[in-house]
Amino acid sequence: MSVPIVTGGRLSAERKSTALAEQRTREQFVRERNLVTEQVHDGQVELQAALHQVELGRQEVQLANEEVSLSQGRFQSGVTDNIEVTAAQDSLARANDSEIGALFRYNIARAQLAYAVGGVEQVYTHP
Repeated sequence: MSVPIVTGGRLSAERKSTALAEQRTREQFVRERNLVTEQVHDGQVELQAALHQVELGRQEVQLANEEVSLSQGRFQSGVTDNIEVTAAQDSLARANDSEIGALFRYNIARAQLAYAVGGVEQVYTHP
């Protein structure tokens, strides 16, 4: 059996090159897995924060509705003028805008989490 010296060196270099490519692939896999894990975690945190904002927005609308009702009652009783009623209605409009914004952020967070998990089709085809 005769093996040329040049061939032995070439085979050794190919093995080392293959081992390096395998190591790079493993490292890339670990980086991608860590990135996906981070995106999922961030998505869950954002979703919880957005849900909390929605709840606060709903409470704000409820309180603003009560404020409008009370100010209208005082106006009808003659205790106050229509400026208080107008201010309460303005407060209600701002609370509604705030709730709409919170719902928007919630839906964005929901979409981002679905994207990170890889289930966009499942989340949005079956609401």
